Amino acid sequence: SGSVFPGLLAAAPEPQPRCTRLSMAARRRKSVASAAAWLVVSLLLFRALEVERPQRWPDAQAFAGTSIGASLAGRAVWTSRFAAAPESVDGFPWLSVVREGVADRGAVVVWQEAAEAVAAAMQTDLDQAEAALAKAYGWKPWAQMNKPAYLTPELPDPGQIKEALKWLVGAPLSLTPEQLRFAMADSPKVYLGDPRPAYEAALEVAPEPFAGATKFKELLLREPLALKLNWNCELTDASTRHEELHCDGHCVNCWRTVTPRFLGKVLDGVEV
Repeated sequence: SGSVFPGLLAAAPEPQPRCTRLSMAARRRKSVASAAAWLVVSLLLFRALEVERPQRWPDAQAFAGTSIGASLAGRAVWTSRFAAAPESVDGFPWLSVVREGVADRGAVVVWQEAAEAVAAAMQTDLDQAEAALAKAYGWKPWAQMNKPAYLTPELPDPGQIKEALKWLVGAPLSLTPEQLRFAMADSPKVYLGDPRPAYEAALEVAPEPFAGATKFKELLLREPLALKLNWNCELTDASTRHEELHCDGHCVNCWRTVTPRFLGKVLDGVEV
């Protein structure tokens, strides 16, 4: 028979010694015993929790009031928000793309903390708060332009944002939630960044129609972007400019560029 089935005989395993078989059987019995022990312990713990739960959290509302319940509820809310389809974000179809990008950067917790702070200050929903963050830190154009590689949105600093909001609602501006919502919709970056030095710089060079804290605040309430106007070429030395230029080249942040529009006029015959 060896010549008929040489391959089978060659492949057959050698019989194991009796001691080896006994050792393997003992290990199997030990594994089964360990699994059974863990099962018993788990059942006992589950039973204990079932017995004590009514005493600790008599109802769902009481459980939600605990730190564990609040944490779990918060995570569930943000998990569902970041898993939402684009069409489910009313008014902001690009917001789910932003959330995906934030998650890819590992910054969900940072984004959550910042959005909750903004939402609380503006007394609005989280979608509005996230939209303000997205516009302020470059996520909105990044999402709308199909995530180009040459754009790198910034991540918000929750601590800095909380300090900024604290200053905005205090003196000298004392902005209401409604006024904050209006400002965030227009120019969120300067308001969520470092508004105190921005306010001081803008007020220092504000032209006569808007000079002074009272008139400047009145302007901010209708033109929030005025907070970033930290330059006024009407106050600088014209002799330092190039002979072909009649400004300092700081047009984006210059009062002279937008003051005509604030007054309902035009600049050099061009509406701005």
